[in-house]
Amino acid sequence: MPHPVSILLPSANVGGYSARRWRACAVLAGIAGLALAFVPVAANAFRPPRQPVPFVGCPGDGQTGPVDASETTRAAPRLAGDVASRLAYYAFRSVGVLAPRSWRCFGLYGSDADILFVTPDPHGFDDLRADAPKLHGPAVVIARHSGETSGRFEVAAVAARLFPAARHFVRKVIAENIVAASHFHFAPYKTDTVRRLSSTVAEFVTPPNREGLGTSNRIAANDQPVAGVAIWLPDQGNDLVMTLVRLDPDLRREVRTILTQTERTLGSPELVGRGK
Repeated sequence: MPHPVSILLPSANVGGYSARRWRACAVLAGIAGLALAFVPVAANAFRPPRQPVPFVGCPGDGQTGPVDASETTRAAPRLAGDVASRLAYYAFRSVGVLAPRSWRCFGLYGSDADILFVTPDPHGFDDLRADAPKLHGPAVVIARHSGETSGRFEVAAVAARLFPAARHFVRKVIAENIVAASHFHFAPYKTDTVRRLSSTVAEFVTPPNREGLGTSNRIAANDQPVAGVAIWLPDQGNDLVMTLVRLDPDLRREVRTILTQTERTLGSPELVGRGK
């Protein structure tokens, strides 16, 4: 019965290979090993290189006075080159978010929340405060609402619509009888599309010209949809992070990247450089 190797090398002497044939086998084995070793490298070579996007520290104003842009300095995320060329990372106090390059930013803060607005045109305190008209154009807005101060009312209102797991927290807030129980609804807006990623993370879309979670606060309804993500943080004082994104059609492909970045870092500039 022929030796298995003789099937591959018919002229081999089964009883004793020549040194030349042994060397040939060794070379073939070595080539195969090198090929296998380089498979991951070859695969990685086709991945687009990741590049850091520009970091933009944003000015703001609030409870104790103006905040200079230089007071917020953190790392910027790294993105695939084609995406990195279109986006920048904007940060203000406890929040940070990706948005189109060369946009303008301004933040508001108080004991209830840190809120950052990024828009094509400049805005200031007077046209962004709660009683000012809503934004009618493209915008990226990120907020972190405190679950332990007056911000808990906004946290409870959003959590009631998105997170059944937060129902106990919401009922505790309602039981305080500070805000009417009718303000809280245990169901999403009828026209919103909601996708729960976990018991504490949910993405949503408010369609054009409709009232929904995306247009319930700082962004006015118009002929473009508003996409967003909300993250409830029960282990961090019941805080809530929420990002809202409305972009013109030519930039809409960036929405997924913006929302995913918020989900990975919980909207925190401090987590950007930690591999989150």
